[in-house]
Amino acid sequence: MTEKGLRPAVENLMEQIPEGHDCRITIKELSKILSINPRQVKRDVQVARMDGHAIISHPDGGYFLPKPDDQEDMRIALRFVATLKAQAASRFRVAWKLESVIENMKQVWIYV
Repeated sequence: MTEKGLRPAVENLMEQIPEGHDCRITIKELSKILSINPRQVKRDVQVARMDGHAIISHPDGGYFLPKPDDQEDMRIALRFVATLKAQAASRFRVAWKLESVIENMKQVWIYV
């Protein structure tokens, strides 16, 4: 941890994420600036979000921090959260269905 209390990777990332949707930065740009691959950028973004940083993915690409007094930033941020919730719900439905299918397969194995 650094003196700010952030993990070094998160601190480095947060120094690069701009405020405002009109100043967003792409994964490719972050990858180049931070000298890490795009997958690591995504992992670091997730860690930063879990640490309480409101990093928003813009629908047209790029990350930004929403300005609380910017109506468009907040609209995009709320839409992003709604999208995350919908994706999570969809994945849970698939997981529950697969679990049911696998349980049924186990029953067939028992009787064979």
